[in-house]
Amino acid sequence: MADASSGALVWTPFLEQAALSLGSAVVGWALAFVAAISCQTNEIAISRRLIRITNGASLVLAAACLGVLVMEAMTLRRLSWPHLGMVLPILHLSLTMLSACVNSHVCFRWVQLALQPVAIVMHALAAAQESVQADCLENATCVSTAGAAPGWSLTQLYQLRWLRFVACMASLWVVLGSGYLAVSLGWCWPRYSPRLFSEEHPLSALPVRKGREHRTAEAQGTTTALRRAEAAARARAHRGSKGHSRGGGSTGDVAIRVRG
Repeated sequence: MADASSGALVWTPFLEQAALSLGSAVVGWALAFVAAISCQTNEIAISRRLIRITNGASLVLAAACLGVLVMEAMTLRRLSWPHLGMVLPILHLSLTMLSACVNSHVCFRWVQLALQPVAIVMHALAAAQESVQADCLENATCVSTAGAAPGWSLTQLYQLRWLRFVACMASLWVVLGSGYLAVSLGWCWPRYSPRLFSEEHPLSALPVRKGREHRTAEAQGTTTALRRAEAAARARAHRGSKGHSRGGGSTGDVAIRVRG
């Protein structure tokens, strides 16, 4: 928001609340990340912890989107920029459901990294408009029914604005978590097998090697197992041929003895 006379940015309560919300979200995620990597050096174990944190943020985000959807459905506000009525929470909720698959394929991580920031901007713009409408109602300065946001009370506007703030904060956690998982698990192709991130896979069975070293060791282990299987098959075939030869020699000796 700018001052029309000077063009300078005016530090309004809305901007203060928005900056405080996003700043606390970044600080909170940083603390959660430090807690996730503490006393742990295995990259897969750290990624599993970050997956839990991202899934938890997705649940909070889904709850916030449902709250916005319910409040929008109460008034059936028309589709207009920037809040988009019920369309924005529905699309954001659908995007949030895909965040549960960030560890399974790189496409899901790219989708979160590309679209979640767009949802954050949309919610922020909608919250800014609703803040203006709330100030209009509170100060009785509305000059039209459109500016007074018909169908909304002052309390509902404040609740809707805070739900959007929560959605922005949780979306930021999902973006940061997806970014770390993209670095850890791979940007364009998976660095690890997805089954390693299943809760059924015990932590004690996780490989110690990382990234390409893990894939190379796994390939070497598979090659070694195949060579051992081939060697065992050749040994069995060799023992079988030796037994057959011995059996044939004994029969020949018996035949010679009978002729003699």
